[in-house]
Amino acid sequence: MQLRATLTVDFEAEDFVEAGKYQAELRDGLSALMERYPGCKLEFRERRQRDPASNTNSRIPAVLNRTIVYE
Repeated sequence: MQLRATLTVDFEAEDFVEAGKYQAELRDGLSALMERYPGCKLEFRERRQRDPASNTNSRIPAVLNRTIVYE
């Protein structure tokens, strides 16, 4: 049987420098898990709010994502 555990941490950063500090803290905090479970990965996403008035297709999400994956 395969299972997946997901941990979600939401935060706001003023700029990429501050976001980088959060990335480093999360990587350091999860390093033991990443060593113990070889398939463990950390996905780091930038989320940007889109103007809802410009969203003419309701299937398009109102948030844009950029993802960085650490394995």
